[in-house]
Amino acid sequence: MAIFQIANAGGKVRKQLSKFLDWWINELIELLPNHIRKLYQADPYRIVALIQGEDVSVFRERQGLRSSAPDLNFLYQGDWNSALAYIVKCSNRWGALLTVAIRIPREQCLFLEKELPQSALRRANEILLLDMERVAPFARADILSDWYGLADETQHVNMCKLRHVITKREALDGYIGDLDAKKISLASIEVVDGLDGVLPINLIKNLSRRNNSAVRWLSRINLIAFGLACMLAGGLVAFSIYKQEVVLSLLDDKISATQKLALATKKRRIKSDNAREQISQHRLRKISTLTVLSVWDELTRRLPDTAWIVNFRIERQQLYINGFAQSASELISVLEESKYFANVTFTSPVIADLQRRQERFQIRANLVSWEIQLRKNSIAESTKGQP
Repeated sequence: MAIFQIANAGGKVRKQLSKFLDWWINELIELLPNHIRKLYQADPYRIVALIQGEDVSVFRERQGLRSSAPDLNFLYQGDWNSALAYIVKCSNRWGALLTVAIRIPREQCLFLEKELPQSALRRANEILLLDMERVAPFARADILSDWYGLADETQHVNMCKLRHVITKREALDGYIGDLDAKKISLASIEVVDGLDGVLPINLIKNLSRRNNSAVRWLSRINLIAFGLACMLAGGLVAFSIYKQEVVLSLLDDKISATQKLALATKKRRIKSDNAREQISQHRLRKISTLTVLSVWDELTRRLPDTAWIVNFRIERQQLYINGFAQSASELISVLEESKYFANVTFTSPVIADLQRRQERFQIRANLVSWEIQLRKNSIAESTKGQP
């Protein structure tokens, strides 16, 4: 009892896994382009036996990558027994990879058309068989049938027009039995239409037949390999993108650090430039400002020996001197000749001192810095050549 339960559970698990695998394969097939999808769904080595009375023509059907319809390559022509021998020879070479399809002319079939609602398409086969038994003089066990939809612009939106294709089973049982006896997989029985080519039907689709497991598993393996290759390619692309993002993140960090370092360097350079400017201005100010000693030296060199200075002071770049001289008026012209003094004037009237026999004076003069003097010299040189 326990063994039976374990076997039953294993069968259910295997069934669920098979359903999941079929679902995954169907999803992978939908991702493929139409031409590649047809190429993958095609059998590895498919032989088509076209039956026309007593003659049988054998073709190999190949699904091209670019062509929408499969190509037929002629292989053999003869009666059924010789064609069967050729098919057996191909089967011995290709083994389980070989699949065989039989095609019959449309003259061997009966066509019935019927309209059904869209909601009844899931049970269309049962409905068509019941309707066939009602109008035709034979039972469903005596026939092989299938159906396909017809495009009709005049029909109602919720209705579908179907064509039921029927052929007698006894006319094909001999071919089916011979192939089964040789253990050759019969994939389909198709109907050749002179106008439309091959009809989209399979007359043995609803029969319980031995499936070609090798072809089925080969197709699954191909699709699984394709899916794994897609997953691997996607993983490689994702890893490459992640690696690029990591490199970009590291590069952004380096750029940010470099920008901070450059900003700090720029601030230090600005501070250095400001300090250098301040130092240069201080030096220039120090150089351009006249010192007391230089003013005193200039006065002693310019004033005559008969002049005496009693009071000497400098306030706001102005020189104030008080003293005695034999001719105070001459001091104005003497001081104006100096490059250090400008606007030399008396601040009070000149007073004669009878005891000393000299004149008492009070003079004020503006001190001229070297910077202003240089500007004056440059202006004078530039205007020297002008009339």
